[in-house]
Parts: sequence; C-alpha cells; structure tokens
Amino acid sequence: AYLSQHLGAQRVEQAEPVVCYKVLYVTPLLRFMSGYESVIWNDNHLIAQCWHSHPVPERLCQCGIYALRNFSERSTYGNPYFVVYVKVALSGEIIECEQGYRGQYAEILEVQISSDICGTRAGQWLSVEEFRKLCRWHQGSCAEVH
Repeated sequence: AYLSQHLGAQRVEQAEPVVCYKVLYVTPLLRFMSGYESVIWNDNHLIAQCWHSHPVPERLCQCGIYALRNFSERSTYGNPYFVVYVKVALSGEIIECEQGYRGQYAEILEVQISSDICGTRAGQWLSVEEFRKLCRWHQGSCAEVH
C-alpha cells in the first residue's frame, strides 16, 4: 500500500515556493523541532536529507520535508515539547502527495500558537521573531509548559 501511494506522486513544477502547513514542537531553547524524527530546524530553515544516496525528495522513498496542503488537516503527535502550527514555504524539488507535499527545502513564514499555550496570542499568525519575543516575555508561563 505504501509503495502504490508513492508511485502516484508527481513532481510539482513551480517557479515560486509552495506555501503549506506543518505541526512543529518548540524546545525549551525556543528552537523548532519536527515531530516524526525529532529533527531540530536551523533557526527557521530546514534542508531535507536522506540516508540513501539520491536527490531528496525521491518519488519511491519516504524522504523529504512533509507539509499539508490544508491547515484544517493538521494533527499532533505525543511529544514533551509544546505544539505550534507553522506556515512554511517549500522550495527546490517538490513532490505532491495525497494530503500535501514533500519538499527539499522549507522556511517557516509564520507561527500560530495553539490555544492552550500562551493564551494571549493563541490562534493568531505571528512572524518567527514575534513568536520568540512573545515566548521570552512569557518565560514564567511558557517555559514551564515546555
């Protein structure tokens, strides 16, 4: 079933980055972390890598940075850090999948804090800088959560 799902995947030809959505976690040091493999982002950027020696993403492999086409399809995984929703720009090689995309490069454009954390700005899209300033300002409450 997995292989047949990826056999239908198509490369996306695009001049501009594709804007889509991810669920990320934030470490106590305010760094972004992808949930599935606990990959720490480099500030607000990520470059996809694969254990196999081929360009990333590859149609017949699971590699690439996954992102959802629609914000409403988000979900969370169990993780000790707190959850944020992010709007990302995927660029480089991009493969379209059933619910979204797998890309070569990603940049976080905006962050949305979930409603149960730092309630003052919950549900609003913030720049990465605004998000970090807000969490530093809330060190007493945010830092205890994560």
